[in-house]
Amino acid sequence: MTQRSWYRVVDVIFFTSFLFASGAKSLSGYDRRKYVWKLLYCFMLGYTIDFGHIQAVNLCSCAKYSEKAAGYLACSLLLHEEHDILRLIVNVLRTDIANPTIPANEPVVALALNTIGNIGGIEFAENLFGDICRLIAPGVSPYIKRKALICILRLYRKDTELITVEVPDNLLWVQRFQMILRENDVGVLLSGLGLLLGILEDCVSAERLKLWGGVLDDVVHILRNIVLADVGNGPIVKREHTYYTVKAPWLQVKLLRVLQFFPPRLLAESYPNHLRFVNECLFSVLTGNSKGVERYGVQPDPAVPGSAVGGTHLGTASSSASKRGGRKADAERINMLNTQNSVLFEAINLVIHLENFCTGENQENSIKLLGSFISAKEANIRYLGLETMSRLALSYNRELTYDPASSSDGGPSALPPALDERINSYTFLILSQMHEADISIRRQALKLLYSICSAKNWQAIVHDLLQILSQVSAHGRAAAAAAAAVSGGGASAGSDTAGGGGSLETGEARRPVSAADWTASFQEELVLRIAIIAEKNAPDGSWYLDAVFRMIESAPGAVDEGVWHRVVQVVTGDSSSSGGGGGGEELQRYAATKAYAALSEGYCHGTMVKLGSYLLGEFGHECQDISVQKQFSAIHRHYVRQECEACRPGMLLAFAKILNGKQKKGVVVVM
Repeated sequence: MTQRSWYRVVDVIFFTSFLFASGAKSLSGYDRRKYVWKLLYCFMLGYTIDFGHIQAVNLCSCAKYSEKAAGYLACSLLLHEEHDILRLIVNVLRTDIANPTIPANEPVVALALNTIGNIGGIEFAENLFGDICRLIAPGVSPYIKRKALICILRLYRKDTELITVEVPDNLLWVQRFQMILRENDVGVLLSGLGLLLGILEDCVSAERLKLWGGVLDDVVHILRNIVLADVGNGPIVKREHTYYTVKAPWLQVKLLRVLQFFPPRLLAESYPNHLRFVNECLFSVLTGNSKGVERYGVQPDPAVPGSAVGGTHLGTASSSASKRGGRKADAERINMLNTQNSVLFEAINLVIHLENFCTGENQENSIKLLGSFISAKEANIRYLGLETMSRLALSYNRELTYDPASSSDGGPSALPPALDERINSYTFLILSQMHEADISIRRQALKLLYSICSAKNWQAIVHDLLQILSQVSAHGRAAAAAAAAVSGGGASAGSDTAGGGGSLETGEARRPVSAADWTASFQEELVLRIAIIAEKNAPDGSWYLDAVFRMIESAPGAVDEGVWHRVVQVVTGDSSSSGGGGGGEELQRYAATKAYAALSEGYCHGTMVKLGSYLLGEFGHECQDISVQKQFSAIHRHYVRQECEACRPGMLLAFAKILNGKQKKGVVVVM
């Protein structure tokens, strides 16, 4: 804004302030409206407007629609929910929303509801909630009902006691929602479902949710009407509600989300028919068999320019027009995929929620779709696919699946073959995501690998994760050395290749992973996951010991002290150790031998020195083929290193244990 414009705005503000303070009573309704609009414009430019509020309130009570609209808009923008002056317009609002059935009053009722919804607050909730609830009764136009439902949700979020879960009040609201969900207006259904979702979010117990079971009949009926009925033939969804080949996508998403609040066992025991209908709808959505409507994947659309395969119809246009058409086609494609994916992800979330009470076909179709999402080009889709498949893998017992044809009582039944094989078939695809540059994708991939780990695939997963950890550590060390050389003048200032020469090969062209991307926190998480999987599934302690030693060798800085402390517990034979058995002379001998071999190498990190010193000092006497002098020397060679200063107390204790463990005459150790 130029200085001239600034002076102009300030002049308008001061003149309006003087006018309102001196001769506000003599102003006509037109003048008050004109100057209130000017104040609103100045407010939208960022200037503070702390006067003119009473003039806005007076405009709300005017008979003319133009003046009333200016007053309500000014109150919505200039007043907050705790402003004292709001008490002055409560009666005006109550009067304006009193006659919603008269068509001539609808614009005024809409203005009042817009003001209530924008401001909200306890003042409106205490005085106007009952009046607004009358606006969702039969006979009121859908236009007013939509706004009334949104206002009720806004006020309910301010005071949740307005809609209680006691039986009398609950039955009243269940009946109201039944009437709302039987409307044929999609806007009313969207607003009503939004209010229902807001109420269900506060129902923390199954007993409270059971009180709202009366709405399930209408929710399932609407979902079946949308998913299974022909486009244009149903009473709810018309052709104008179809968005990129998907029928009423926002309505489908809200319906699927409402069903996720009810416990699956409640659906199976109290509403078995509804559960069967829900599984039918999920099958139709997930397989794309909703009367031939393709819900996933990119299909040629004649209505979208350039979407047809080999679209030569743009050949006669200019180059700039072709580019504009291509950008428009890409935008249309993205919008279509986003619409389809929103419904698919919500359907998969419902499959996860139903757990074993969802049919095996729906679970298998969900896994197939998630596999497609994980292999997508868009990073956001890959992230959502990994996160959703992780929740799916943990949500149900993969040995039991619900089959409505064989289980009339609503309980789960065995459905071979198990879905583990289907999930495990994507292991290599998931492992490829561990090389992504986006750390959020790598975290989700690691979380998913941990979720799908079982007795059949744990060795392959641990082996691949150890290899990834080794590659990452080597890459990080090389990049750090290159960066140090550049900072020290060992490389030219214009070189762009320092530290970025290596990339992890995954069998797929990906952007190289830099050392900065692999943060220390992620490496620690990777090490912890490997340690837990190895300890839980290892057939014996030596396998677990090998995995931990390899982690310390590959990424010693990422190995927390709790990891090698757990190794000590397992080797010692702690009763709380799990996995393939702990303790035993054989395992202790193997651990001491492993420690001696690691400490005898040229360089060892402080973590390895601590672990090796403890194992040799505690169990070195089990190694009959390794002399006391060799054990002592293996530890002593690291004693003088400055970076091992924190390890010296443990090494001194190991020296004492080694010399006292084997009392052989003639053994002289020179320190």
